[in-house]
Amino acid sequence: MLFEFGLFAGGLGKEKALYVIEEGIKIPSDLSGITLPSILKMTDKNFSKSINICIKKIKKYIKSKENTFHLGFLPSTALAYGYFK
Repeated sequence: MLFEFGLFAGGLGKEKALYVIEEGIKIPSDLSGITLPSILKMTDKNFSKSINICIKKIKKYIKSKENTFHLGFLPSTALAYGYFK
């Protein structure tokens, strides 16, 4: 999955590629400086709550970018944006 993130971040730009990590996972130094939303481990009793918090953060991020023209409207982006709306 990390490889795919690198492909998308390289092709679309790091502000257009999102990646969620599980808390406690060590990430490569290549991703230093990139804020990644994290979730609790699946075995944690508050896992569902952490997923909901993460979803809210991602929605807020996307909303903040929709009027700044950072989201290009290529066919695939327009389709994904339509599903989001």
